[in-house]
Amino acid sequence: MEGNTCKVEQVEQVEPDEQVEQVEQVEQVEQVEQDEPDEHIEPDKNVNELIAQEKKERFNKPWSKLDKGTKLNRLHLFIKKEKINKELNDEQERQLKVLILQSLENGSLNKSSEIEYSIKDNEILNIKNIEFDDKNKKYKFILGKKKTKTDGGKSKSNIDRHFSRSKEKKI
Repeated sequence: MEGNTCKVEQVEQVEPDEQVEQVEQVEQVEQVEQDEPDEHIEPDKNVNELIAQEKKERFNKPWSKLDKGTKLNRLHLFIKKEKINKELNDEQERQLKVLILQSLENGSLNKSSEIEYSIKDNEILNIKNIEFDDKNKKYKFILGKKKTKTDGGKSKSNIDRHFSRSKEKKI
């Protein structure tokens, strides 16, 4: 008997009143489920129609409103179009792809002002920050210049006004 061990499971004791409440709750849930028809479940035909409609409309948004996967799709199409139009070889195409995808990852191609995108044709017409050198057949990314503000628009404090008035009186 030394090797034999007996496993005893502990059963949670529930008061009879609690058991009745639990059974009543389950019955109420089952009744509600039976009373309400499943309106959110639609036939397969409607789901397929919605999917087809979404496929058509997913590119009909401004560039800044497209999700990342859609932007990647449009950028790959742009790269293929550039390869054909500029007669690029595979290595040049690969370099363009790396340049564009790195720019997208860095957030340099997220604004509508950086990319000319035709909603009507669902294609990228031009990328403003990328320039093509016809001699080398290479692309380069041009960093946008940041605009610096001048102090001309800043309002003067009372101290600045006082000093400017005192300078005017001295002259």
